[in-house]
Amino acid sequence: MKINWFSPLPPAHTDIANYTARILPELSRVADVVLWADQDVWDDELAKCAEVRRYSSEGLPVAELSSEVNVFNSGNNVEYHAGIWSAMSRLSGIVILHDPVLADFFAATYFNSSADLDGYLAQMDFYYGKAGERAGTAFFRAAIKGAAEGEIDSLCRSFPMTPLVLERAQAVMTHSAAVAQDLGYLGLFPVEFAHLPFPAREYVGTSSIVKDNSGPLRLIVFGFIGPNRCLEKTLAALRPASVNHDIRLDIYGELWDPNFIRKMVRDLGLDEIVTVHGYVEEAELEAALSAADLCINLRFPSRGEASGSQLRIWASGCPSIVTRTGWYAELDPSTIIAVEPGSEISGIQAAIDMLLNDRRAFDSVAAAGLERLRVEHSPAKYVNALIELIDRRLPETVDHRRELRSRTSPDKLNDAAVEELLARKERRDGYRSHRYRYAHLMLVLRMRQLGGRILKSRLIAPIFGDRLRSFLKSR
Repeated sequence: MKINWFSPLPPAHTDIANYTARILPELSRVADVVLWADQDVWDDELAKCAEVRRYSSEGLPVAELSSEVNVFNSGNNVEYHAGIWSAMSRLSGIVILHDPVLADFFAATYFNSSADLDGYLAQMDFYYGKAGERAGTAFFRAAIKGAAEGEIDSLCRSFPMTPLVLERAQAVMTHSAAVAQDLGYLGLFPVEFAHLPFPAREYVGTSSIVKDNSGPLRLIVFGFIGPNRCLEKTLAALRPASVNHDIRLDIYGELWDPNFIRKMVRDLGLDEIVTVHGYVEEAELEAALSAADLCINLRFPSRGEASGSQLRIWASGCPSIVTRTGWYAELDPSTIIAVEPGSEISGIQAAIDMLLNDRRAFDSVAAAGLERLRVEHSPAKYVNALIELIDRRLPETVDHRRELRSRTSPDKLNDAAVEELLARKERRDGYRSHRYRYAHLMLVLRMRQLGGRILKSRLIAPIFGDRLRSFLKSR
């Protein structure tokens, strides 16, 4: 069997790239794998298991791939998945749904990458009716004022945009049992739930998890750290605990707003306690995790995705504190330290107090996590489930758009009206008339993009900057 595998590849700074590298040895044993990537550089080690081919949206060999097995890894980072979405909108295949909520991905795709408000609103109207279109317009107004962050959580809850990656799905694999159940209710394609794979080191019982209990209490946060990772709450919890105790917090990975976090660290007087390392190589991160006493892996709101970070934590033998929501709510309570949404600060402080009293207080949690990893998350077990799903896939080119709309939109329309919406979505007859309706918003967006450059110009900003800034804030 030949499999065309669309995914970001190492050294891309996303765990989906690492996931592909983790399962590739097992997958290549049962199939001829061709890795498709739109990045310029990839790890040469991948060539030991598969051919790597670079593609672009313009140069994708659609005719060649249409009759083959295509597997698309769908994630919510526009930098690494915009090209994959472009490919999967033209080809049928198996969708591996790493992130079941994609509202933020499509907002970034349409606003940041192409400044295409009309395309975005056409998608919202098609799948969520006029209520979706109104919500999209409101979000866009907030976005051009720089206030998108306050609106995105509501958008994700009500309009997840997931149907856009299911339009041509022959089958879907997900890493959440709850998400698999929801997709199964659609009745449009085979759905498989499988635990996200991660190789576990061999160990024998709790005694093999050895920590150096001397020195400061070491806490760690890592990954792509966006606003939902509760870093502000982590810092707030740390301040009183660090007054009379030797505590360190190491932050690894990319921050959504480094300047904001560094200012908060300074304002809370945590400069001597908190170290922001940025992105580091895997070996350095694994060493830091192995040395840590507690990993803080909070997420609220959760987008429902399984956490590769949590698997890495279990593999390191480090206990972790998580928010009991989304995929984390499905986990065995013995493998994590769970806190309820809204109780993150008190939960972190309670865990720190327990560790200050007994540095081995959570050894059993770490051991239970490592055991779960070994039993449930083996790459071989995952690949077997994937091959079985490929065998059950819908056999031909598929188009689920009309059926998906009938299940997601509250607006009940006749067939002719649906086809008109579909034409607008495809930017045919209906596109031009809507374009003028939002011309003012598009103008303001372009002015804002231009304004960003003007306001950074040392020559122009003193003359024009204040006036332009005032104009943009008023829109």
